[in-house]
Amino acid sequence: MTANLATNFNTIRKNILKRKGVTLQKKTKRPVTQDDVITVYTKTRLMQYVELKHSKAIDIIIWEGTIDEVAKKYSIDRSTVSKWRTSISEQVEANNHEKFFKQFKESDE
Repeated sequence: MTANLATNFNTIRKNILKRKGVTLQKKTKRPVTQDDVITVYTKTRLMQYVELKHSKAIDIIIWEGTIDEVAKKYSIDRSTVSKWRTSISEQVEANNHEKFFKQFKESDE
């Protein structure tokens, strides 16, 4: 009975979406890799490992508290957390700086 109810629900859902012109893409089991995610900063292997281990983006992880709190919570050396904060901040700032001045270069041409 439950399987039949689920089948009916899926059929109704598909029909409604079809009438509204919505097409759903097929689901894949291919995992999202680091190459698929676009960031404005480069990630070290350790950054990638910490992201995978905790299922969070590294830029969210390193700003969750003080350096000591993050280091203790995620078992990362505090100097590493500090270096990551500095590195990511500098790369993001450089990217924003580049984008800001790029708009003026394009308007001059």
